[in-house]
Amino acid sequence: MTERFNISATGSKGLNADVSAHELQPENFSDGNNFKVNFDHITSFAGATLLTTPSYNSGSGYIDAVKTGDNLYYVALGYDKAQVYDGSAWSDITSTDLSANPMDSSGALTWVSCKLGRIPVYNNFNHYPEYWSPQNPAQILQPLMFSPGVTWKDRDLKAKIIRAHKDFLFAIGLQDGATEYPLAYRWSHPADANGLPYTWDEADPAAIAGLSSIGGSGGNLVDGLTLRDSFVIYSESAINILDYTGDEFVWRRSELSKSFGLAAPNCVVEVMGKHYFLSDSDVLVTDGNSISSILTGRVRSKFAADLSSQYFTRSFLVADTGEKEIWVCYPAQDSAYPSTALIYNWETQSVAFRDIFPA
Repeated sequence: MTERFNISATGSKGLNADVSAHELQPENFSDGNNFKVNFDHITSFAGATLLTTPSYNSGSGYIDAVKTGDNLYYVALGYDKAQVYDGSAWSDITSTDLSANPMDSSGALTWVSCKLGRIPVYNNFNHYPEYWSPQNPAQILQPLMFSPGVTWKDRDLKAKIIRAHKDFLFAIGLQDGATEYPLAYRWSHPADANGLPYTWDEADPAAIAGLSSIGGSGGNLVDGLTLRDSFVIYSESAINILDYTGDEFVWRRSELSKSFGLAAPNCVVEVMGKHYFLSDSDVLVTDGNSISSILTGRVRSKFAADLSSQYFTRSFLVADTGEKEIWVCYPAQDSAYPSTALIYNWETQSVAFRDIFPA
C-alpha cells in the first residue's frame, strides 16, 4: 500500500534538521541530499545531461550564458582560451592579448562578467578587461577602453571586479601598475544606449567618471551588484550602498552593515528587489534596509560544517527564476571545486541539498 503525505509549501516541511528524527511528522526529513519540496510533493532532482564538449579544453573555469534575440550563446573562459557555443558548434574568440599572454591555470577561476545593455564585459584580475559582441559572434574578445584610444592595458590598470549599473560600469578592487588599492573603486562615464563608456578618466572635465574608496574596518572590497536603483558594494565584513545624485559627487554612499560582508566574488544574486548572498558560512538576504538569514539552526550548522574552509572562495550563486530557486554552489569539505548546491526556494522557503559535481 502507498500512502501519500500532504507536503505543505512552507519552509517547515521537507528538510527539518531542528527537530529530533523520531519527533518529526511523516512529511519531514531530518537529513538528505538530492530531493526538493515542490508545493505538495517531495521529488528527486533530475540528473544531468552533457550539453556539449568544447573543441579545445583549456580548463574553462567560467561559463556565461548570453541571450540576444532568439539566440543563446555559451561563452567559456579559460586561462588561455575563450570559446563560444551557439547551439551547434564552438568558435574560438580568444583575444589577441590572451593568446599572446596566457595566464597560469589558476586564472581560469577568477573571471567575472556583466552585461551593459547587450554587451558582455569580461574581467580577470590576472589579465585585463575585455568585451564581446554577440551581434558579431565570430569576432574575438576586444580590449575595454579606458579613454579614447587608450585601453586598460595601455594604462596598466586592473580591477578585481567589473559590474554594470544603470548606464555605468564599476571597477572594484584596483591595481595601478604594481600597486594594489583593495579599498578603491572606479566608475565610468555613462554609456550611450547599447554602447560602452567613452572614458573612465576622472580627470576628463567633460565626464562624470570618478575614483573613490571605502575605508573603515570592513576589509577589502569583494564585489558589487545592482539592487533596484542603487548599487551595493560588498566588502569582506561590511556592505555599502551607492545612490546616484547627479551632483558634483555623483554618488551618495550609505552604510548598510558593519557586521556582514561577502564571502567571495560571484556570491550574490538579485531576485525581485532583494539580494541573496553568501557571508561567513551563512546565506543571507537583504532588501537594502535589513538583513536576515534564510537558513535555520541545524541546517545552517550543516551547511557551515560542510563548506570547505580552504576553497570556499570558489563558491558561487545563481538564480533559477523559472523554478524560483537560489542555488548556492560550494565546495564541500573534501572537494577543491563546487560539488554541492544548497537550494533555496524563495516562494516556499524550503531548503534542499544537491550533489552537482564529482568531488
